[in-house]
Amino acid sequence: MVAGSNPAGGSTNKYHILSVIVRWWCVSRIYTRTGDKGDTYCAALKSRVPKDHPLIEFVGTLDEAISSLGMAAAFCRGSHGDIADLLTGFQRLLFNVGFLLSGHSNLTPQTVEELESIVDRYMEGLDLKGFILPGGSPCSSTIHLARSVARRAERRLAGIIRNGGYGLSEDKLNLALKILNRLSDALFAIAFWVQSKEGRVEYL
Repeated sequence: MVAGSNPAGGSTNKYHILSVIVRWWCVSRIYTRTGDKGDTYCAALKSRVPKDHPLIEFVGTLDEAISSLGMAAAFCRGSHGDIADLLTGFQRLLFNVGFLLSGHSNLTPQTVEELESIVDRYMEGLDLKGFILPGGSPCSSTIHLARSVARRAERRLAGIIRNGGYGLSEDKLNLALKILNRLSDALFAIAFWVQSKEGRVEYL
């Protein structure tokens, strides 16, 4: 993290209790059979909805981004341990974004500023001359993959906002959109930094 920043937000007893309940449920019951007909419960709407509902698509895309970040962290752990730790923090941040749907998110505008600081830190001294090919080492290439999935989550959220937000707080949705935008920027900056340090930058 930059200067000890924590983009995921501080933990509270409420979130600890929630995480304990989630962990207990997952360990106790992997399958529930309740979604076998293609619907699932949506906490934001307090009802069951089709699994391709825009809100569920958004949460699913966040899940993909979180998993992609985990893969990138695993590839970066040996050569760039500090970056791996940062990516793990980003995973927690995306869980926090997802908590918007249950009303338990504690995102703040400070998160946007912290992500911008991360971008500035990794871009300092680098010269981006044009479009680059996502790739390089397994570390940088998987960060680029996570970045592209985070962008897709951003697009899903933009669609939700455009369709009225389904009753969710407009201010919180707009803040989450900014956070996803800056997160993608941060992931690009980190991947470009890795490529630059390893001498593996390729331009179009």
